[in-house]
Amino acid sequence: MLQEESVKDLTVTNDVKFLVYLDCHLSWNKHVNELVLKLKTDIFLMRKLVNYCDLATLKTVYCSYFQSKLLYCISSWGSTCNGNVGKLFVAQKEIIRIMTRNPL
Repeated sequence: MLQEESVKDLTVTNDVKFLVYLDCHLSWNKHVNELVLKLKTDIFLMRKLVNYCDLATLKTVYCSYFQSKLLYCISSWGSTCNGNVGKLFVAQKEIIRIMTRNPL
């Protein structure tokens, strides 16, 4: 049985980070937005590396930095709304354009 004092210590939050960001509606918006920010740092890294590395090295960097973050816990958040998937798809297209040196 819970004591009254322990119940008073509970606080309500809108989101929490436990491997991935969970919010009270399970919309995955917070997680996807945080993931996009992380992927943008990888895009910056790729922009710098593209001038110094061949395509094979860039693919290795893509798999180790970008793809590993993109696929982490995807079985949990992968069924998010199309708007969130679109944000990640745009980031993925951008990094592949940079790797292959294709302009818009």
